[in-house]
Amino acid sequence: MMHYRPEVTGILLRYALLDVMHGVAQPASIDEIVRAIEGLGVEIPARKGKWVSDALRTEHKKGRIIRVGRNRYVGTEIPRSTRYRAKRSIRDHRAPVEGTFRDAAG
Repeated sequence: MMHYRPEVTGILLRYALLDVMHGVAQPASIDEIVRAIEGLGVEIPARKGKWVSDALRTEHKKGRIIRVGRNRYVGTEIPRSTRYRAKRSIRDHRAPVEGTFRDAAG
C-alpha cells in the first residue's frame, strides 16, 4: 500500500530545510539534506538537488545556512519562533485533511 507524500516547494521547502539543518554542525551534502527532508514525510519534486540547492542559496543569503565548501552546508541557530513556524507548517502540510465535508444536517 502506497502512502501519499505531499510535495514541498517554495517556502515549505525552505521551512523543511531549516527544520533539518537547525544547529547541524557536521557538514552535510545536498544528497544527505534531501534524504533528511524526505524523512520528514514530504516529497521534493523531480530534480531534487536543484530544488534544495536553490533553497540553500536563499537561506545562505539570509544567514541561516552556512556554506563551508563545495556541496557542504551547516545550519545555524535560528530564532525559536522561526523553528516553531517551520515545524508547524511542515506538520500541517503533511497532515491529512479531515472533516472537510460536513453532513448537510449538521
